[in-house]
Amino acid sequence: MKYSVYIIILSVLLIASSCSKLVRTYEIDDYDDINVLVMNSQMDAGSDNHTIYLNQFNRSEVKTAYNPVFDVKVNGNSVHSGAASEFDYRFKPGDRVVVESVCRERRLSSEVTVPQPPEVLSHDQVVTDKIITLYFTLKDRPGEKNWYRLFGEIEESYDYEDYTGKIIHESRRERLGFDSTVDPIITSGFSREGDDIFSDLMPENKYAIFSDMDFADDSARLKVDIDRDVIDHYYEHGKSLQKYNSEVSNYQVKVYLKVYSISEDQYRYLKAATSLEYNDFDLNFLVEPVLLPSNVSGGLGMVAIDMPTYVEYENIFDYRND
Repeated sequence: MKYSVYIIILSVLLIASSCSKLVRTYEIDDYDDINVLVMNSQMDAGSDNHTIYLNQFNRSEVKTAYNPVFDVKVNGNSVHSGAASEFDYRFKPGDRVVVESVCRERRLSSEVTVPQPPEVLSHDQVVTDKIITLYFTLKDRPGEKNWYRLFGEIEESYDYEDYTGKIIHESRRERLGFDSTVDPIITSGFSREGDDIFSDLMPENKYAIFSDMDFADDSARLKVDIDRDVIDHYYEHGKSLQKYNSEVSNYQVKVYLKVYSISEDQYRYLKAATSLEYNDFDLNFLVEPVLLPSNVSGGLGMVAIDMPTYVEYENIFDYRND
């Protein structure tokens, strides 16, 4: 029974996030006979829109909390208050953010500080027959321990003439997946040791997270490989794309790496998420005691705000000569 509840808790955290104070770890015996509230929000400081999730679980079910009220304070000033779980705000580095929720007279609270953006010194790309390798040089923030995450996006844009003769510019972005078995640190010539390692039992680094263990107070040239077939697909798509029975013009594709500064709290949370997802909820993989990260007082959960730096690779079609 204890294993099942571990799975429920971490499942709630995963579902709610789509992704401070000292992080607490806990064992489920502390919550044997009560309904537990879980507040979770993984916010992107590069976005204006954010969502707070509040769920309630017991030993038999997980459900959305009933009629909660939220309050978000930034540097002591309220920027959102009310029943809406979504709110708009642009966080800045160094902001002290307090997220609170009240449900049936139970109050949950979490306090986090928005990190500084990573510093990317340079970037370039190398194309082979099957792979496009994106390189970037990351400078570590000196005098502190740092954690990072990589996220990829691909954007296509073009112009077309609508039925009135007006020129319309259109663009869309979607996630660009990485090979989760290719670790951005190991493949860049570094090693992983101690707590930073993804072991043979958990060989995937699905969320492309890493620490500065191998290049603290220094810089590192890291790389990410993407399948060239993905870019070729966009190239061919652009050649045949039509709007209103006419070919589009100025078709472009850009690839973005978002290099995030994340907290140690979230780093450990994403490692736990990777473990759970990779092992497909295999209860035999879990070894007691299972300690889950939480930075929420009055309940459980994880609240985090990530700060991105965008690295743009705009000449992605340069290798094409047809």
